[in-house]
Amino acid sequence: MQKKTIIKNIKRIINKFGSFSAGEVEQNDGQSVGVGQIGDLIALAEHFNLNGADVEVYDTTSSNDDSIHSYKQDYELMTKDELQDILIICEFYEAEKLKTEKRISN
Repeated sequence: MQKKTIIKNIKRIINKFGSFSAGEVEQNDGQSVGVGQIGDLIALAEHFNLNGADVEVYDTTSSNDDSIHSYKQDYELMTKDELQDILIICEFYEAEKLKTEKRISN
């Protein structure tokens, strides 16, 4: 699948069900998507919206779980592998939302 198609599918799901965080998706076990690492610093895409992802940067040597920096990343600037990982989370999110809609309608 091409990057454009992956981005289109990500945005379709978010447009229909709204923005969300990786931690909200049960099937995903709260796993974020790694989008970069330099030394002991790791960048994780954690929140997904129509314009891109909110990325949190963590120091892996710190005992503190708080991020040390955050920034927004456009989907177009991400690698195909990163986008595929995000799409998987989006598809889990979509499936959970559809199950909820079905349960509510019954």
